Amino acid sequence: MNIENTWLKYGLMFGGFSILSSLIFYYVMPIGVFTEGFISIIAMIVFMILAVREERKNHDIDSGFPFGTAFSTAFFTGFLGTVISTLFAIILFQLIDPSLVDVLTERTIEATESLMAKMNVPEDQLQSTIEQIETDMAGKFSPISLLQGLFFSGLILAVIAAIIALVFKKEPRIA
Repeated sequence: MNIENTWLKYGLMFGGFSILSSLIFYYVMPIGVFTEGFISIIAMIVFMILAVREERKNHDIDSGFPFGTAFSTAFFTGFLGTVISTLFAIILFQLIDPSLVDVLTERTIEATESLMAKMNVPEDQLQSTIEQIETDMAGKFSPISLLQGLFFSGLILAVIAAIIALVFKKEPRIA
């Protein structure tokens, strides 16, 4: 198998997982936006590692496994899945269920209120934070904002891919 097939295969799987998990978290089993984000990041890392492991397994071990190959496999896997997830989010929030933005905003406010109450934050600061969340969330799910998030995700993906590549690279054997 060549590198294009590996990252494509795992990138599509990651994208599919992202879509399915989003639908479950939004409609079936709401778990909170913070937990959902954490699960998404862990899933992304797992799919990136699986892709790099498969690509390394398919390489001639005597010729090594270069950092560049490991990096590009990990990066493109994560990036493809993130692009698929972002495009799905745009379609979901703009065409399928625009009211979902209000639901997610309310869930975020509830989670923030709960956390701030546990920390004994003064009421005026709590209200200020809630107003800020309402303002921020209104634009967070616009297509432009989601596409900008894709750019910043690419930067984070590059760092994660570099770490994964450092772990999985292998120098060639010298005979």
